[in-house]
Amino acid sequence: LRRDNEKPKPVTVSPGEQVAFDITFLASTRDDDRKFAPAQVVITPPNERRNLVLDWPYGGALLDQSAATRPGTFIGPVNAGM
Repeated sequence: LRRDNEKPKPVTVSPGEQVAFDITFLASTRDDDRKFAPAQVVITPPNERRNLVLDWPYGGALLDQSAATRPGTFIGPVNAGM
C-alpha cells in the first residue's frame, strides 16, 4: 500500500509494549469495480529480517486503486503506545 502523508518518527519499543498503525481503505461497492480481497497482512518491522503475518480481520473486497493517481487506500506509520 502507499504511505499516507504523515511523517514517520523513530519508535523504541520496550518488552511488553505495543505499537499500532492505521490502514485506510475503500471497500468495493459496485459489481463493475476492480477489486481485491486480502486474506492476510504481511508486516516487516524495521531492522528485522522476518515478517509478521496477520489475518486480515475486515473481510470483503477492497477497491483496487493500483492505477489511481490519488488513491484512497494507504497505510500510516507505526505509532507507539496503543
